[in-house]
Amino acid sequence: MSRWIGFPAALFPERTGLPLPVIDRPMRRGEELGLLERDHHWIRPTPRGRRFLNDLLELFLPGQSGARGAIPIVRAR
Repeated sequence: MSRWIGFPAALFPERTGLPLPVIDRPMRRGEELGLLERDHHWIRPTPRGRRFLNDLLELFLPGQSGARGAIPIVRAR
């Protein structure tokens, strides 16, 4: 898989101002569904996750079964 697919885990808190555990529940659900893989350095969609990217992204929306509203909406100022 290309090294440009996904993102370095350290960028999430850097870019969002939120700790990475905020998205732990949807990430675990994505892994259970075979849509997401992660290690200590990278978070990326699996080949299946790339085919079903909308389903993967939906897990991270507030109120979805993977997120349970755990991800705060951060509005640009």
